[in-house]
Amino acid sequence: MFKNYFKITFRNLWKNKVFSLLNTIGLAIALAVALIIFLFINNELSTDNFQKNKDNIYLVSTMDYYTTPPVLIKSLGDDIPGLESKLRLFMNTLVTGEESNKMKFRTYFADSSFFNILSFKLLLGDRANVLKEKGHIVLTETLAIKTFGTIDVVGKTIDLSRENSTKTHTYLITGIMEDVPDNSSMSFDVVTNFHSLENLFGNGFEDDFSEWSYISLLMINENTNLENFQKVFDKRLINFFMENNEDATESDFVDEEISELIPFSSLYFDRPDIQVFRQGNKNFI
Repeated sequence: MFKNYFKITFRNLWKNKVFSLLNTIGLAIALAVALIIFLFINNELSTDNFQKNKDNIYLVSTMDYYTTPPVLIKSLGDDIPGLESKLRLFMNTLVTGEESNKMKFRTYFADSSFFNILSFKLLLGDRANVLKEKGHIVLTETLAIKTFGTIDVVGKTIDLSRENSTKTHTYLITGIMEDVPDNSSMSFDVVTNFHSLENLFGNGFEDDFSEWSYISLLMINENTNLENFQKVFDKRLINFFMENNEDATESDFVDEEISELIPFSSLYFDRPDIQVFRQGNKNFI
């Protein structure tokens, strides 16, 4: 019986070859579009899921600013109950090569805690030490191959300069990481030790209170009461502001929202007002 059904179907298709072809092409296109949409939605909804600590990471916002001066995190200390680690980030562009063949690297300048807080996979190098000292740098796999032809470059050096500058500085390659996943809200080519910023801004940049252009992240123990944590955190912040502004008094901070600890997991979809990382739009899903 099924054999007869097959014969009848085949005859009808053969009699109406043009319409059958158009219908088949239309179905194939529809399936391809549906698959692309599914893959896009799946990729969007999985953003940063590879970050094992994403539910315990918070962006520091102070006095309605979503970036901070570099000295803020440095001066808070490490003894706030529940604070496991902290991380400062600064994004800039470094370049290498001759004028006619320059390569631009999107670069994060980061504290040595970068690979302990964030789950980007290292192919070569020790997570605890790859960003331990000024001048240490980690390249993505694709960038290493593009620049050197191989990923076996740990221990080698690379000369980089700030964009539009002729002055170069030598960096020691201490690690190679997998390319940044497509579903990451952070996008970069290399990451180097935070104190390498001295190459750009000179000595003393770390104590500059006036430069509010740094990202500050905290990793807080999952069992910590966030309300209690923020009370202690805000007291530290008030002391910090008073130390850096001789005219400030405690009364200036009464009824003020001193800080907001913004969940890292909410930044991609839920906080379009905070543009420190790549962002998505739920209206497109």
